[in-house]
Amino acid sequence: MAIITFWNDGKAETSQSMTLAAVATTLAINYNYKILMVNTKHNDKSLERAFEPKNNINNFFTKGKLDLDTGLSGVAKAIMSNKTSPEIITNYTKIILKNLELLTDKNVTEEDFVRYIKYIKEIIKLANRYYDIVLVDLEGSIENQDIKQILELSNVNVVTLVQNINVIDEFIEQKVKNNILKEKNVLVSIGKFDDKSKYTIKNISKYMKQKNIYKIPYNTIFAMSAPEGKVADYFWKFNNVNSSHVNAQFINSVREETEKIINTIKEEQRKIY
Repeated sequence: MAIITFWNDGKAETSQSMTLAAVATTLAINYNYKILMVNTKHNDKSLERAFEPKNNINNFFTKGKLDLDTGLSGVAKAIMSNKTSPEIITNYTKIILKNLELLTDKNVTEEDFVRYIKYIKEIIKLANRYYDIVLVDLEGSIENQDIKQILELSNVNVVTLVQNINVIDEFIEQKVKNNILKEKNVLVSIGKFDDKSKYTIKNISKYMKQKNIYKIPYNTIFAMSAPEGKVADYFWKFNNVNSSHVNAQFINSVREETEKIINTIKEEQRKIY
């Protein structure tokens, strides 16, 4: 149904993977969608650790799997062998919840990763034929053609930034050079947001001359839950807290961004039909 890409240029720590994990879990719990998360970053275990305790990481892909090839490299090899169908991807994923899965890689050399990542666009397109929503964790220069092609392929692009004027200025410069960042389907997500900063959403929006800017505030309990593999537990526990609860701002901010993503998908689909 839709491809949602979370992207940053890799020059700042934006907590992008954790934002994606939060949005994905919110989607899985509150919407009746079949969702796949795709990690495209080499040797990055952020998403794995967000949903699986560190001590269990070595068994992350082996439980219930018969194939020796796993993750992105397994799907890439299937594509190289012309043995593909949309449902084959589930053979290489980790099931997080009944409607939430993760596709990533484990212990792949950089040389092999470079070879297999060339198939990432085809893997994402294949996944989009089977899952309702595919969430892609993407990092790197937009001048890279592989990066640019994935952004062009996506129905919604979520650019993750931080409350730093230099980072914001760099994104403004990138928008001038790249029309894809000016599209209506581009949202900006400010990670680790601090309400005490002078760079409020209103001020950032005015400075950037851009709408669709959202915040993901820093939350201590969530920050402790993620490295312990308890992101799903966190959202199950605090999904319906009242407005005075210490986790309410974080939960509501993630939900607001998630709802905007869904509404943007629907708007894009109405244009097609």
